[in-house]
Amino acid sequence: MSNYTNQQKLWISQAYADIQEDPKSYGIGDIEIEQEKVVMLLKEDFEAAFGTTISPASIMEILCLTKK
Repeated sequence: MSNYTNQQKLWISQAYADIQEDPKSYGIGDIEIEQEKVVMLLKEDFEAAFGTTISPASIMEILCLTKK
């Protein structure tokens, strides 16, 4: 994984928690089923907030969503 700052990792975790709290307001019906959509929303918002790119795999790794 690339070197993301603690602030960036925390931002991703908090944004994910917001989606978990009220997925319907983000257009998500089921977080488990629509995991790819959730990750893409986080990616778009992260890139807008920090002005840098991030891969979906990095987001999943930060959130510990990668399947082992």
